[in-house]
Amino acid sequence: ASTPTSSYSPLAASRWTMTSNRIVANYINLPQYQLMMGGEVYLERIAAAEQTPGSVSDQDLLDSLTKLNTGGNAISDAQVSLITNGQSFSDWTSVLKNKLRTGGVLSTYQRQQIETIANNIYSNYVKGFQPIYQQVTSQLQAAGVPQAFWTIPNLGDVQGMASGQYSTSGSTQSIQQQATSAGYDYQAMVNAGYTDAQIEAAINASSTNQ
Repeated sequence: ASTPTSSYSPLAASRWTMTSNRIVANYINLPQYQLMMGGEVYLERIAAAEQTPGSVSDQDLLDSLTKLNTGGNAISDAQVSLITNGQSFSDWTSVLKNKLRTGGVLSTYQRQQIETIANNIYSNYVKGFQPIYQQVTSQLQAAGVPQAFWTIPNLGDVQGMASGQYSTSGSTQSIQQQATSAGYDYQAMVNAGYTDAQIEAAINASSTNQ
């Protein structure tokens, strides 16, 4: 564990913080950094909707997903179609928008689909951020900046957000069997970038909808 900032003198703390900020400043305007940081607020809103039903309106939920994905179309239609029964991102979101426009409400299954897709979009952003994180932390270490003063998001924390903080309830083999039973192509989902936790969440959402 890193030494807490309170263990340093005010002068040392100020010096380390300024050094860290100077190093990080060279990277914060890069698209990969901006996409990861900018997407966080939308991912948190989508997660809040799942954790506290009714806290976020269906329209806000769908808008958050659309805004999350505006950064260069972060998810491929191949990845989306595995969750939406073959529909592309634009076709699927159009169906949901039309449903809301005519007074309908999103089903629990559709809301869970949104969360699964959002986690995968953000996971792609985190993958783009990872090389930046490695470069920045390498420079911070070379400059001798204690970890407590690093002014860059912790990679483990953002990776946790990208996975929805999920933990799987079984082994890879059991999840693969569940996927097959539910009609999902497990290997195709893995190849598309989905984690076991996200696959399990999709399976659970599908079974809830049945």
